[in-house]
Amino acid sequence: MMSTSQAAEFTDVRFYDTEGNPGQLTFRRMTDSSVLRCADLSPPMRTHEGRRLVFWVDGTIAVVSANPDRTELLRAYRDAWFLGLLQRAAGEMRAEMMADFLRLSPAV
Repeated sequence: MMSTSQAAEFTDVRFYDTEGNPGQLTFRRMTDSSVLRCADLSPPMRTHEGRRLVFWVDGTIAVVSANPDRTELLRAYRDAWFLGLLQRAAGEMRAEMMADFLRLSPAV
C-alpha cells in the first residue's frame, strides 16, 4: 500500500430521505480510488492475530484483516467514515444540549 502522504481526492456525499428526496446535508469523503491509493496499513497486531489497522489522510481509522482486498478496504473506510460522522454529530448535539442547559440554569 502507498503512504498517507499522497494527495487524496474527495467527493461530496448527499444523503437522501426514505422517500428518495435529497436531504439538505452534504458531506465530503475520499473517493474510492483515493481510499485504495492512500491506505496506510500498520504491521499485524500482536493482540489480534490476523488483523491490522489502516489509516487514511482524512483521519479515518479502521481494523481490517492482515491481507485486505480492495472490497474490504472500501467497506472498512465507508463504515469507519460514517461512524466518525455519527460520533461527531452526537458530540455536537451533546455540546448544544449542555449550552442550552447552562443558558437556562439560574445564575449563581
